[in-house]
Amino acid sequence: MSAEYDMGGSNLKLPKPEELQSSLAEYEPWKLWHMIVAVFFAAVLFWAFLVIGGWLGVLLIMLLFAIFIGWIFTTIRGASGQRYSLLWMLAIAAEHKMPLATTVEAFANQYRGRFRRRVLKLAVMLSQGAPLSHALRSIRGLSSPDANILVEVGEEAGRLAPALRRAAAVHASRSTLGQTLASQASYLLVVLMMAQTITSFLLYFIVPKFEAIFNDFGVGLPATTRAIITASHWAVRFLVPIWLPLLTLTLLLMIPIALTSGTMFEMPILGRLFPRRHSATILRSLSMCAESGQPIEKGLHTLAARYPVSWVRRRLARAEQNALHGMDWREALRREKLINTTDHEVLATSSAVGNLPWAMNDLADAIDRRQRLKIAMLSQAFWPIVIVAIAALVLFLAVGFFTPLVTLIARLSG
Repeated sequence: MSAEYDMGGSNLKLPKPEELQSSLAEYEPWKLWHMIVAVFFAAVLFWAFLVIGGWLGVLLIMLLFAIFIGWIFTTIRGASGQRYSLLWMLAIAAEHKMPLATTVEAFANQYRGRFRRRVLKLAVMLSQGAPLSHALRSIRGLSSPDANILVEVGEEAGRLAPALRRAAAVHASRSTLGQTLASQASYLLVVLMMAQTITSFLLYFIVPKFEAIFNDFGVGLPATTRAIITASHWAVRFLVPIWLPLLTLTLLLMIPIALTSGTMFEMPILGRLFPRRHSATILRSLSMCAESGQPIEKGLHTLAARYPVSWVRRRLARAEQNALHGMDWREALRREKLINTTDHEVLATSSAVGNLPWAMNDLADAIDRRQRLKIAMLSQAFWPIVIVAIAALVLFLAVGFFTPLVTLIARLSG
């Protein structure tokens, strides 16, 4: 029998795990109109190949590449919005004491595809008694690592609904910044991909003809062209034309997804470039322990066990040990450089006057604002440098391929 909950006069039935499993196993088969559209496009493709010929391959590759880029950004923006909606739905359900499994299943029916299957899997785990934090952490793509740690600490502190609301707000602000950075990075990577394609074509088809023509006329190639030819021989010897486009394509896939999901800053190098970002997450998490009247050391224990970044997790473990041995938790965090001296003083003062939770959340918001400003300033500073570097490379290639024509014309006219 399914369990029933009486809420405001209405009965909500919590489905059995077997029922949710059967829903999860459903898939959306191709419909007849899908097949008709596929046959139509295949017919148009073969007709165009017979009429246009070899140029169809070039046009088709360009079209597929444009569709691929558009699909990446559409998918990224859609996934970010879906995660935001899921967090807000869970926050509202937790505030109103609604059964999460039933609510999540109803929410899943609004979507299709992979996200729907993941949300249904979340409903299955919740109906089987798994904690929300464990379920979110176990299913990839439903929430960011920062949201997961906030939900886990909030769940243990009895502040699940506020934790979900804060996780949704943080996800929205950081996702906006991530999408801006992802757009800039994708633009540069697309330009590099096109430059690699054009350069490879010139080096493979044009340069050998240049060499043959100049040898026939007994004219030496200009220094710039010889440098390009030498560089092309070196690149072929080290397989650069093979792995460089693959690397660019891989980055084009990974960077936008990592920036919008928040996993980019989990990387060891980038994470250490922006350590204050972790300070904001730590303060938000510990503020829920302060709001519920629980010891801060309990929140430190959860963070030390579950924080998604390894080097921060090790520092949190040392801070927890120092706090358990009698050191003030603020001093323990400051000694491990998880907060700075100003944060320590603000937290000590606010604790004395009794508004510690508010001060911790306000400090976290201020840290996030400064980090966004810092990243925006860095991106604005490096953007012209990267554009000028690409322009210099294009100029070098243009001069290298144009100068031989001028030299040959001058020799023939003389």
